[in-house]
Amino acid sequence: MTVVGVKLGGSNHVQLIVPDGGTGLRWSLYETTRELNCVRTEMLSAKSGLVEFGLPDEAVFTLVGEPAHP
Repeated sequence: MTVVGVKLGGSNHVQLIVPDGGTGLRWSLYETTRELNCVRTEMLSAKSGLVEFGLPDEAVFTLVGEPAHP
């Protein structure tokens, strides 16, 4: 599962509700900003059906969900 978004201002805290199939995935967060060009910045997991992360005021982000490896 892949999610792409654009953040322009507002809160730096982002919450993404994931469907039931997304809760067991490991999520890679990639950011493109004025300083970064599609750089993986975090590895995340869903908690209570949410993936949460922080972003600067202006960013394009990509979340890539992959099955967690044992």
